[in-house]
Amino acid sequence: MIMKLDDSKNKMTLQELIDTKNFINQLSVDCAIFGFHDNSLKILLLKYHELNLWAIPGGFIFEDEHLDDAAHRILYERTHLEDVYLQQFYTFGGIDRTEKNNPHRQLLANKGIEIDKDHWINKRFVTVGYYALIDYTLSHTFPDAFNETCAWFDVHDLPEMAFDHKEIIEKGLEHLRKTLDYDIVGSN
Repeated sequence: MIMKLDDSKNKMTLQELIDTKNFINQLSVDCAIFGFHDNSLKILLLKYHELNLWAIPGGFIFEDEHLDDAAHRILYERTHLEDVYLQQFYTFGGIDRTEKNNPHRQLLANKGIEIDKDHWINKRFVTVGYYALIDYTLSHTFPDAFNETCAWFDVHDLPEMAFDHKEIIEKGLEHLRKTLDYDIVGSN
Protein backbone atom coordinates (compact mmCIF):
# COMPACT_ATOMS: atom_id res chain seq x y z
CA MET A 1 0.00 0.00 0.00
CA ILE A 2 1.43 3.37 -1.01
CA MET A 3 0.06 6.29 0.91
CA LYS A 4 1.25 9.72 1.85
CA LEU A 5 2.01 9.84 5.56
CA ASP A 6 1.39 13.19 7.15
CA ASP A 7 1.93 14.22 10.75
CA SER A 8 0.41 17.71 10.41
CA LYS A 9 -2.28 16.77 12.95
CA ASN A 10 0.49 16.62 15.57
CA LYS A 11 1.13 20.31 14.94
CA MET A 12 -2.49 21.29 15.63
CA THR A 13 -3.31 23.06 18.86
CA LEU A 14 -5.96 21.57 21.12
CA GLN A 15 -8.39 24.31 20.07
CA GLU A 16 -7.74 23.63 16.35
CA LEU A 17 -8.30 19.92 16.88
CA ILE A 18 -11.59 20.53 18.73
CA ASP A 19 -12.72 22.96 16.00
CA THR A 20 -12.05 20.45 13.20
CA LYS A 21 -15.25 19.53 11.40
CA ASN A 22 -13.97 16.96 8.90
CA PHE A 23 -13.79 13.89 11.14
CA ILE A 24 -16.24 11.00 10.83
CA ASN A 25 -18.54 11.47 13.79
CA GLN A 26 -18.39 8.91 16.59
CA LEU A 27 -15.82 6.60 14.96
CA SER A 28 -12.18 6.34 15.95
CA VAL A 29 -9.12 4.12 15.58
CA ASP A 30 -7.02 2.87 18.47
CA CYS A 31 -3.67 1.18 17.88
CA ALA A 32 -2.21 -1.25 20.38
CA ILE A 33 1.43 -0.85 19.42
CA PHE A 34 3.37 -3.67 21.03
CA GLY A 35 7.13 -3.49 21.19
CA PHE A 36 9.38 -6.48 21.61
CA HIS A 37 13.08 -6.43 22.45
CA ASP A 38 15.32 -8.71 24.52
CA ASN A 39 12.44 -11.03 25.47
CA SER A 40 10.37 -8.13 26.84
CA LEU A 41 6.90 -7.25 25.54
CA LYS A 42 5.89 -3.60 25.95
CA ILE A 43 2.97 -1.41 24.91
CA LEU A 44 3.25 2.21 23.72
CA LEU A 45 1.15 4.57 25.86
CA LEU A 46 0.48 8.28 25.76
CA LYS A 47 0.01 10.44 28.87
CA TYR A 48 -2.56 13.20 28.67
CA HIS A 49 -1.47 16.75 29.50
CA GLU A 50 -1.73 17.49 33.22
CA LEU A 51 -3.73 14.30 33.90
CA ASN A 52 -2.67 11.03 35.44
CA LEU A 53 -4.30 9.05 32.64
CA TRP A 54 -2.64 7.05 29.90
CA ALA A 55 -4.02 5.77 26.60
CA ILE A 56 -2.95 3.78 23.60
CA PRO A 57 -2.33 5.83 20.44
CA GLY A 58 -5.64 6.61 18.86
CA GLY A 59 -7.26 9.18 16.75
CA PHE A 60 -10.06 10.30 14.60
CA ILE A 61 -10.72 9.34 11.01
CA PHE A 62 -11.00 12.07 8.41
CA GLU A 63 -14.04 11.96 6.12
CA ASP A 64 -11.82 11.46 3.06
CA GLU A 65 -9.59 8.80 4.68
CA HIS A 66 -9.73 5.01 4.45
CA LEU A 67 -9.91 3.30 7.84
CA ASP A 68 -6.65 1.39 7.27
CA ASP A 69 -4.92 4.60 6.17
CA ALA A 70 -6.06 6.27 9.41
CA ALA A 71 -4.47 3.46 11.44
CA HIS A 72 -1.20 3.79 9.51
CA ARG A 73 -1.26 7.59 9.90
CA ILE A 74 -1.71 7.29 13.67
CA LEU A 75 1.15 4.79 13.91
CA TYR A 76 3.34 7.16 11.88
CA GLU A 77 2.36 10.19 14.00
CA ARG A 78 3.40 8.41 17.18
CA THR A 79 6.51 6.50 16.04
CA HIS A 80 7.52 7.78 12.59
CA LEU A 81 7.65 4.15 11.48
CA GLU A 82 6.45 3.32 7.98
CA ASP A 83 5.62 0.03 6.27
CA VAL A 84 4.74 -1.70 9.55
CA TYR A 85 2.34 -4.60 9.54
CA LEU A 86 -0.93 -3.44 11.17
CA GLN A 87 -3.78 -5.84 11.78
CA GLN A 88 -7.37 -4.87 12.51
CA PHE A 89 -8.47 -7.12 15.36
CA TYR A 90 -11.69 -5.98 17.02
CA THR A 91 -14.38 -3.30 17.13
CA PHE A 92 -15.14 -1.85 20.55
CA GLY A 93 -18.68 -0.52 20.82
CA GLY A 94 -19.71 -0.61 24.45
CA ILE A 95 -22.40 1.96 25.12
CA ASP A 96 -20.41 3.61 27.90
CA ARG A 97 -16.86 2.91 26.63
CA THR A 98 -15.98 6.62 26.42
CA GLU A 99 -17.57 7.56 29.76
CA LYS A 100 -14.97 5.86 31.98
CA ASN A 101 -11.95 8.07 32.72
CA ASN A 102 -12.73 10.41 29.82
CA PRO A 103 -9.63 12.60 29.52
CA HIS A 104 -11.01 14.77 26.73
CA ARG A 105 -13.60 16.40 28.99
CA GLN A 106 -11.11 16.83 31.84
CA LEU A 107 -8.41 18.27 29.58
CA LEU A 108 -10.77 20.76 27.93
CA ALA A 109 -12.05 21.92 31.32
CA ASN A 110 -8.48 22.32 32.60
CA LYS A 111 -7.58 24.44 29.56
CA GLY A 112 -10.72 26.58 29.91
CA ILE A 113 -12.03 25.48 26.51
CA GLU A 114 -15.81 25.47 26.57
CA ILE A 115 -17.74 23.37 24.09
CA ASP A 116 -21.39 22.50 23.68
CA LYS A 117 -22.50 19.26 25.33
CA ASP A 118 -23.53 18.02 21.87
CA HIS A 119 -20.05 18.64 20.40
CA TRP A 120 -18.63 15.62 18.54
CA ILE A 121 -15.87 15.06 21.12
CA ASN A 122 -18.50 14.53 23.86
CA LYS A 123 -20.44 11.85 22.03
CA ARG A 124 -20.15 8.10 22.24
CA PHE A 125 -17.39 6.68 20.03
CA VAL A 126 -17.10 3.25 18.51
CA THR A 127 -13.44 2.42 17.94
CA VAL A 128 -11.73 -0.01 15.63
CA GLY A 129 -8.72 -1.71 17.19
CA TYR A 130 -5.50 -2.39 15.31
CA TYR A 131 -2.27 -3.85 16.58
CA ALA A 132 1.33 -3.76 15.48
CA LEU A 133 4.41 -5.55 16.77
CA ILE A 134 7.66 -3.64 16.39
CA ASP A 135 11.15 -3.57 17.84
CA TYR A 136 10.61 -0.69 20.24
CA THR A 137 14.27 0.30 20.20
CA LEU A 138 13.79 1.41 16.57
CA SER A 139 10.93 3.81 17.20
CA HIS A 140 10.74 7.41 18.33
CA THR A 141 7.65 8.82 19.98
CA PHE A 142 6.06 12.21 19.42
CA PRO A 143 3.47 13.74 21.76
CA ASP A 144 0.65 15.82 20.30
CA ALA A 145 -2.13 18.28 21.24
CA PHE A 146 -3.71 15.90 23.77
CA ASN A 147 -0.60 14.20 25.11
CA GLU A 148 2.45 15.45 26.99
CA THR A 149 4.57 12.32 26.74
CA CYS A 150 4.77 8.87 25.21
CA ALA A 151 6.39 5.88 26.90
CA TRP A 152 6.74 2.12 26.70
CA PHE A 153 5.21 0.03 29.52
CA ASP A 154 5.43 -3.65 30.32
CA VAL A 155 2.12 -5.22 29.22
CA HIS A 156 1.67 -6.66 32.73
CA ASP A 157 2.34 -3.38 34.59
CA LEU A 158 0.01 -0.71 33.22
CA PRO A 159 -0.71 2.72 34.74
CA GLU A 160 -4.25 4.11 35.11
CA MET A 161 -5.84 3.94 31.67
CA ALA A 162 -8.34 6.21 29.91
CA PHE A 163 -11.60 4.93 28.47
CA ASP A 164 -11.60 1.15 27.90
CA HIS A 165 -8.00 1.04 26.74
CA LYS A 166 -6.97 -1.65 29.21
CA GLU A 167 -9.58 -3.91 27.59
CA ILE A 168 -8.27 -2.98 24.13
CA ILE A 169 -4.72 -3.89 25.18
CA GLU A 170 -5.88 -7.22 26.64
CA LYS A 171 -7.89 -8.06 23.51
CA GLY A 172 -5.00 -7.01 21.26
CA LEU A 173 -2.56 -9.11 23.26
CA GLU A 174 -4.90 -12.11 23.06
CA HIS A 175 -5.19 -11.70 19.30
CA LEU A 176 -1.44 -11.18 18.91
CA ARG A 177 -0.72 -14.43 20.76
CA LYS A 178 -3.19 -16.36 18.60
CA THR A 179 -1.93 -15.06 15.27
CA LEU A 180 1.75 -14.30 15.86
CA ASP A 181 3.21 -17.19 13.87
CA TYR A 182 0.76 -17.02 11.01
CA ASP A 183 0.27 -13.30 10.37
CA ILE A 184 3.32 -11.35 11.43
CA VAL A 185 6.11 -13.78 10.66
CA GLY A 186 4.58 -14.44 7.24
CA SER A 187 4.12 -10.75 6.44
CA ASN A 188 7.35 -9.15 7.65
